[in-house]
Amino acid sequence: TPWRERLAAAGADPAELAAQALADHLGVSPAAVIGPRLEARLVEAGLDATLAARTARALEGVVAVRFAGDRAGSVSTDDLASLLDAVDAELAPFETDA
Repeated sequence: TPWRERLAAAGADPAELAAQALADHLGVSPAAVIGPRLEARLVEAGLDATLAARTARALEGVVAVRFAGDRAGSVSTDDLASLLDAVDAELAPFETDA
């Protein structure tokens, strides 16, 4: 998948890539997606509630690994890629070049 390739690239930072991808869909900065309202914002943007919850938890996990070294909530690269592919598939049809 496109995300699997991006995440597997040498030097790829999963937290940075995931935050940028979600920020692009929400029309905000990457820093703005890291927070407690991400799940609600994704649902408001048109994402299925279950996928929004899984995506928010995945981002929290990769951010925790990046900044705190805490792997407890981490997701695999394959799982993160699958989530980001699903987010792209669900949200892309609703986006416009406004």
